[in-house]
This record gives sequence, structure tokens and C-alpha cells, in this order.
Amino acid sequence: MAEAAEISRPMVGSMSGAPVSGSTYRNSEFTREAMDSSMRLTESGGQRDSSTYGPGGQRQTEMKLLAVEPDLGMPPERTKDYKGRIRTWPGLLLLLLIVAGAVALITINAIDVQDQMNINAQRFENASQAKRKIKDGLNDDSVIVSDDGQVGNPKKYPDMGCELPDYQSKNGQIFAVSKNGTEVPVGIKGVNWFGMETGLAIPFGLWENMDNGTSVYEIAAFLARNNFNSVRLPVCIKNILKDTIVEALGYRHITVLISLHTLDPKKSGGLTNAGENPVELTTEHKVVWAPHYYNTGVYPAWYLYESTGAVTASGAYESFVELGDDDLRYNVEKTMDKMFGYLAGSSDYAMVMGEFAGLYSKDVHPMKTTKRTTDYTIEVMVKAGYAGGYMWSLNPESAYQYNPATVYGTFTEGLLEDDWITPNKVFMEGMAAMEKIKNLKRFPCFPQKASSSGSS
Repeated sequence: MAEAAEISRPMVGSMSGAPVSGSTYRNSEFTREAMDSSMRLTESGGQRDSSTYGPGGQRQTEMKLLAVEPDLGMPPERTKDYKGRIRTWPGLLLLLLIVAGAVALITINAIDVQDQMNINAQRFENASQAKRKIKDGLNDDSVIVSDDGQVGNPKKYPDMGCELPDYQSKNGQIFAVSKNGTEVPVGIKGVNWFGMETGLAIPFGLWENMDNGTSVYEIAAFLARNNFNSVRLPVCIKNILKDTIVEALGYRHITVLISLHTLDPKKSGGLTNAGENPVELTTEHKVVWAPHYYNTGVYPAWYLYESTGAVTASGAYESFVELGDDDLRYNVEKTMDKMFGYLAGSSDYAMVMGEFAGLYSKDVHPMKTTKRTTDYTIEVMVKAGYAGGYMWSLNPESAYQYNPATVYGTFTEGLLEDDWITPNKVFMEGMAAMEKIKNLKRFPCFPQKASSSGSS
């Protein structure tokens, strides 16, 4: 590149081309005539304006021109080669890109963190629900998830939109009758769930700790999965004011039978003379026969054995000989018929066993007399056309006194094991025989009709 050099330009009016003076400055604003006039003013004693001329008499608006020898190999100059005094926009653009990228990364990370938190919360709720769930190996297709994310233990149950049917007992069956006259016969595979008749005032098992317990939601789901359609709740009359239990069971289309268990107890089948002394009510179709029939775990009745020894002070026998299957089946059928079964054929009212069964899988009789007695009870119920029954019981705390007939003690068993979340497999399989009961189905939901005000 050629070195910069001062340019000496010829003044206007010089015909020879030689410079008129030795000035190397070009006025950026004034003509040659103006400069000459300024010079004459100085020579004649006039003074220049100090605000216009700087030190040495140089006008402040003048600039020294430098030139560079042209490089003939360079391309022609273009307008875009000149960028202006300050180049700021590339830096601003880069800053904006950095800020936008940071915001995007923070947002994406926040979304990922929130998603992971939601996943972790869902895993926790699913694990909590799995801990409460009764392990029967069956799936639930009606799981409720609350607005707080809790799975299977809702704060509030949805309105089922069903009217309360008029339940009637006629033609030996239970009928659900709607307001429009629709009648649906329903057989009952029921279970007793006790606890409300005690000082705790709630059905047992509704607790959670390191050892046992579950929720009413899981109890209802378990019963529904295993085709139970009704629950009998023994109660003390003062403990039925709240209906949380009823709502949970109702969500599964499981009806609730309230049993005033502590009103006036009587030990026996209790209906031997009912045929001669019929119950008469002013409202038709409201009587249901609901007798009890227990196996030898509750009391080792002599007619359930071929022979027995002397009775001890505890009520146990000194010895016993068990009956074969046919003889035991015959005795169960005949004693049931004598106590109450005859009413099923001679009365219009339905026959529903209020309580039956008892000790089952833990029977230690060599020939399983206790277990067989329950099996044959169900056979009679199905054969005679009973409208159903409520087995005793769901609770693992259910206590029995004789096992076998020669041993008095306390023996517990229920449909659930002691942890309240493990089904008693043998007992469950035995109760599956109840599914042969006529018209066994879920109780119907007759849709509620909207009132004239538009509410339901």
C-alpha cells in the first residue's frame, strides 16, 4: 500500500497549474474568493473572528486532506464497504439471541422438571393405592382419581344419578321396583361386615398402618370384582347417621342392608313357628325371611356328627365321629327346612340368609365337617330357590369357639386375611358357589328424572 502524502492542489485561476500559494489546506465550506477576501481583511488591519479561526489562523471547519496512491489491483469501492461511525447492531442481535436461547432453555427445563414432578407424584399415588388394594389378582375398571391426584380414595363420590328403588319381597324373590313400575328381580350374594355395632362405630379394617388396614373404597372395589352385590352392616342405631360407607358401596352398585344387631338378640334359627304366626304389615311386599344358620365352628351341633361323646363344661365334646358327605348334606338340608326353609315354599316372601358360614379354611376336623357344612348350606340355598344370603364374614377378626368339636378356644377367620389386603383364597373359592343363586346381578340403577325446576 502506498504511503499517505499531502496533496498540493492548484488554486483556481492559475493558468500554469502551479500553486498560487503554499497552502496545503482546502476550505470545506468557502470559495477561493472568500478566502482571498479574508486574507485582504487581515493585511489591511482587519481582525478575524476567533470563534471561526483556530490557532495559527486555521479555520476550524477546514480539514487536512490525505491521499493514498490507488492500488490498481483492488476492486472498485462500493457503498456497502462503508459501515458508518459505530457498528452496534451485530452485538445487539447476538445479545438478543443469547437471551432468547437462555429463556427457551429455562422454559424447557422448567417444563421437564414439572413433568418429572407430576410423574413422581403419580407414581407415589399409584404406589399408595397399590398398598391399600386388596390383592385378589383382579383389575378394577372404575378407578376414581381425585382433583388432588390421589388414586382410589376420593374425597367425594360422584352422584350416581339413581333413584332409590322400592325393594319388594314377593314370589319368593327380591324385586327392585322403579317409580315407573319397572320390576327387576335380584338375587343376593352378600357379606356381613361388622364393627359399626361396637364402640368404634365404623366397620373394622378402615385403618392404615405398617401391619394392616385398607380403605372403604378398596373394600367396595374388592367386593364388586368378586361379584358380591350386597353388604349387611350390623349396627348400633346411634352409629348410622353418617353415610360415607353407603356412598362408597353405592358407587359400586352394592346395596346396604342395615341390621339392628344389638336390638334384641335371640339364639336359634328362630322361624320354626313363623308359619303359624305370620308377620302382617300395612305395606305390602315388605317382609323378607332372614334366618341364621352356622356351622360347627360357632357351635358343634350334635346333628352335624354321627356321634359325640359327653359335653364338657366349655360346650365341647369329649369325642366325635364325623358324617360322610351324603349324610351330612342330608342333615343340613333337613335341619334348615325344619328351622325356616319350609317358609320358602309356603310363603310369598323372599328367603335371604341373614348370616351363615363361619370358620372355613382353618377347619381342623379330619373330614372338614365345619367347611362341608357351609358348602352344603349354599347347595340348599340354590336348590330351594332362596333369594340369596349374607355370609359371615368379611372381617378376619371373626372369632369362633370350636375347632374341632373337642377343642374350645378362639379361632379367627374371614374373607380377608389379617392384613385386610390379602384375600382368603380358599374361603373366596367356597363363596363363589353363591354365584349360582337365581337372578344374581348388580342392583339396577333407575335414572333419576329432573324435577320441574331443572334440578335432579
